[in-house]
Amino acid sequence: MTRGPLYYYFHDKAELYTETARYTIEQLKAQYSAIFHAGLPIRELLRTEFDFCLRQKNMFFHEAPNTRGMPDLREMSNDFTEWILAEKRAAFEAAIARGELRPDCDIDGLITSIYVLYHGIVQVRRMAEVTDGFSDDILQNSTDYFMAMIEAGYLS
Repeated sequence: MTRGPLYYYFHDKAELYTETARYTIEQLKAQYSAIFHAGLPIRELLRTEFDFCLRQKNMFFHEAPNTRGMPDLREMSNDFTEWILAEKRAAFEAAIARGELRPDCDIDGLITSIYVLYHGIVQVRRMAEVTDGFSDDILQNSTDYFMAMIEAGYLS
């Protein structure tokens, strides 16, 4: 595609960048909604959501430095994160009511654990792409390890 048609729809690079991010977030929200509103038991929901997150390359806009004069997307990213947190809280509260999570489950602790484990695995996977010395077996089976850790701490 040449510049002409592109700038017919977008005023400049900043608008193109912002609208691309907005579109991506809308798509991610639709995919997240499908996961969180599918009526899955909590174990399956957690596994499905974790696998989904590991497949995403563009979920965390705030991780990319704003070095090229593009708009700051942190507010958009933070709004998206708050929306995800609300979806998780609602799902976890429902799972407690169904007896799938422990009655004394610390929902904020569970959410924090999920993010810590997810980000840790993503960082190690990134390092493993360019560095020798990481176990391919553990990285390939990271969802199983994630589920074992979550089950030990939170599931009934």
